[in-house]
Amino acid sequence: PHFGQPWRRRSCDVLVVGGGLAGLAAGAALMELGRSVIVVDATRMTSLSEDARQTTLRTGCEILDGTFCVGLYESPRRALCVDACGTLVIEHTDVVVATGAYDRLLPFPGNDLPGIVGVRALERLIAQNAVPLDTRIGIYAASSEAVRAVEALGRHQRTITWVAGPSDVPEFAGAIVARNVGLTRATGRSRVRGVILDDGRSLPCELLVLGFSQPSYELQMQRGALMQAYGAPLVLSAAVGTTHMLVVGEATGDF
Repeated sequence: PHFGQPWRRRSCDVLVVGGGLAGLAAGAALMELGRSVIVVDATRMTSLSEDARQTTLRTGCEILDGTFCVGLYESPRRALCVDACGTLVIEHTDVVVATGAYDRLLPFPGNDLPGIVGVRALERLIAQNAVPLDTRIGIYAASSEAVRAVEALGRHQRTITWVAGPSDVPEFAGAIVARNVGLTRATGRSRVRGVILDDGRSLPCELLVLGFSQPSYELQMQRGALMQAYGAPLVLSAAVGTTHMLVVGEATGDF
């Protein structure tokens, strides 16, 4: 950013933070209701959301990609954003948070070994053809995210060595399935070579995919949302009923 430049100011009825599929869909719907909308996204838009982006643009919604929302503030309601040109303040009446969720690692011995990734990282690696075809892949995940990982690998014709999780997990052709089990530790020295489950089983893998997510909550907390915890492993979420805020997509905790 070019520091020392004058702060720029914009205004709109609704600010949408997050330009993924959920954020763009919300922006398009609000424009159709006659609200003026600005969508900001910290990254450059990808082809994943290009169809939604074009649909949103056709409604007249303004999209500012490469624009990071640093924080939300009251009296008046405004957002502090940073882009390549410096600092931008966007005054607004209402806000939609669509900042998604992020992969989280579980606390177990060996969880810092190379070769352990989350589901979202797996999707990016597979799309870049960065996983060798002969890699032995193990998935330890919650049920819905195990399905997501299996589907991502299936789209690219990758075999899966095993699928396991603390609850029910899907079948996958040729893969070992272990349900309702805990992950005791990862094995390997310079990189992951397998896992030990709490039922005593040892399963091999050269890529361990962990399917557990934490919805983003930082902006919701800045607007005064109350936090709540649920599930095992524990997930934090923000209750936003009194904050003049709408949360959509994976930021709601629906993965």
